[in-house]
Amino acid sequence: MTTKEKRKHVRRSVSIPVEFTIQANLYRGLAYNISDGGIFINVTGRFTVGQDISIISPADQVSLRSVGNNRAGSIVWISPHGIGVKFKKP
Repeated sequence: MTTKEKRKHVRRSVSIPVEFTIQANLYRGLAYNISDGGIFINVTGRFTVGQDISIISPADQVSLRSVGNNRAGSIVWISPHGIGVKFKKP
C-alpha cells in the first residue's frame, strides 16, 4: 500500500508563511502542504515528536482558513527540512 493510499485526507500543495507556538515560543515557517488532517511546515529548530503545537493562521490565508484558524496539533515526524503535524480533532 502506498502512502497516498493510506491518507485519509486530500493534501493541497501550498507555499504560505505560517506562525506557530510550541511551549509559549513563537516560530515562523513555510507551509508546503496541508490537509484536514495535518500540515508540513518547512522550519529549522529543535523539535521533538509529540510536542503540542498551535498554528496561527494569518487572516488572509484562505488555504489555512479552510482547515480552521489557530489549529492545535502535535508533531508526528521531523525531517531536516521541517516538521509534520497532525491536527487534533476540533
